[in-house]
Amino acid sequence: MAAPQCETVDVPISHFLQNPEFQLGFTDKRMGREPRFDQFESNAYEIGRIFAVVAPPGVTPRHRGAAAAQRLAFWNCDIPDHHHAK
Repeated sequence: MAAPQCETVDVPISHFLQNPEFQLGFTDKRMGREPRFDQFESNAYEIGRIFAVVAPPGVTPRHRGAAAAQRLAFWNCDIPDHHHAK
C-alpha cells in the first residue's frame, strides 16, 4: 500500500522569479557551484537550479520587461526549446 500523499498547490513561476533564493539557485547552477540545499528553508533555491538547467543559455533570472516575458513563456512551454533543438 502506498503512503498517503500530502495536498499539492499550483504555484505560478512568477511567485519564484523575484525570490532571492531562486536567483541564487539559478546563479549557483550556471556558475557550476555545488548545491547549498540545506542553507534554505523554501524550495525556491532548488527550483532556481532546475530552471537554470532547462532555460536557454541567454535567459537569466533577473531580466525585466521583454526578457522577463520570454523567461515566463519558456517556463510555461510557450516558446520553442532552443536548448534542445533537433
